[in-house]
Amino acid sequence: MAFSCLRVFALVLFVACGPGAADSDTASSSGDSPAPTTADDPTTTSDTTGPAPPPECESADPLVAAGFAVELPDWPADVSLPTFEFVVCDIDEVTAGAAGVTTKLTCDVAGAPRPVVVTIDAAPEGEVVWAAGQTVRLRHDDIDGDGFIKYLHMRPLDDEDDVLILALDWTDGDALEVWAAPLTIDIEFVCDPEMGAAQSLPTLLRFGLPGISDTLELVSGHRGVLGLGDGEQYVVDLAESSGNDLHPADRVHFLVRRTAAS
Repeated sequence: MAFSCLRVFALVLFVACGPGAADSDTASSSGDSPAPTTADDPTTTSDTTGPAPPPECESADPLVAAGFAVELPDWPADVSLPTFEFVVCDIDEVTAGAAGVTTKLTCDVAGAPRPVVVTIDAAPEGEVVWAAGQTVRLRHDDIDGDGFIKYLHMRPLDDEDDVLILALDWTDGDALEVWAAPLTIDIEFVCDPEMGAAQSLPTLLRFGLPGISDTLELVSGHRGVLGLGDGEQYVVDLAESSGNDLHPADRVHFLVRRTAAS
């Protein structure tokens, strides 16, 4: 009986003092020895989708108005405005109404005076800055081919970098930097979480102008104002812009006009 008790005592002593005896449950859960995480542990998860698209990608401003039109009343059938060239025009009348802002001009076309009527959607932020008696340069193209390009640019007579009206409605085209000049337009695929989907998705356009340090960022279907700091501003309506990795400017439709700041 004494021998058996001695064997039990020795076994208990071995367990208490043997290898690993100092590693208790309390030590393994302390700050010195953090417990391993598992795949289900929320601390191991990470965001692999990148930033969420801005809310403007899923909405449109109902006030966006980027319409523009050019009429050539009573022109001979074989006479038209020169393609992608400016003509000099005198402004005869400027009226604003429910249909927008209408500017009537007399333009020198191949040495002959021709009437031209320009109509654009009005901007609620202020009245346009041009007026009767002013001389301007006007350029308009309406090209229909594999895609289409409808374009309008009106600027002061002697300032190539100024803009009174600049409007573009096009699809399936190239050389946006040429058609948009003097505007600079950068394109971002902020509405495409994969940044390169094959289908066209709404894009963000960043508008800049010579002599202005600020830029204006607009997502397709939105509008904004680019201030000039002298009581005037550019009001920009971006009716539509979409593209993909192969065709960043697959669809662009905007209207820029210079107005007085209200």
